[in-house]
Amino acid sequence: MKFESFEEAMEVLKSTVSEFDDGKYLNLEDLVQNYEKGILAYNYCVAKLEETQNKIKIIDNTTKD
Repeated sequence: MKFESFEEAMEVLKSTVSEFDDGKYLNLEDLVQNYEKGILAYNYCVAKLEETQNKIKIIDNTTKD
């Protein structure tokens, strides 16, 4: 699964968590697929946040001089 943006991945993550909370998926295969989708969205979001933090650090370091 590929995401176009942080916001898209967050929506997928929110809906995945909501589906778990609602008990929507009852069989094992659906649970595993839902979990995998959530993990992919989570990992994408974490990577984007780390990338953004690094960019901010670079900007901060170049503007201090």
